[in-house]
Amino acid sequence: MSNMEKEPVMVSRAERGAETVALLRRSLRESGVELTGDDRVDAATAARLLGVTTATLDRWRRDNLGPAHYARGMGSARVTYRLSDLGTWIESARFENGGPTDGMGLVST
Repeated sequence: MSNMEKEPVMVSRAERGAETVALLRRSLRESGVELTGDDRVDAATAARLLGVTTATLDRWRRDNLGPAHYARGMGSARVTYRLSDLGTWIESARFENGGPTDGMGLVST
């Protein structure tokens, strides 16, 4: 192996999720958004972090396609998302070298 080539580094899904959460947290801090005491954001903020509309996030939630969420109130009027759940959901869609990550949650970088 030449000096220019690097060996792939194996990174666990949990490590990737933690990195993603740190990036989400930084994005919120830079935009002046405050988190709840247990790291949750409202649906509008979650949609913005995911780069989708709130209507898309609502549809994903209704169709059980989106990230885990919390719902309170009549008709689940108050929906929130924990940053760790957003990070896990983002990383669950990660494909590496044309395929999904392996069953052990490891990806090479």
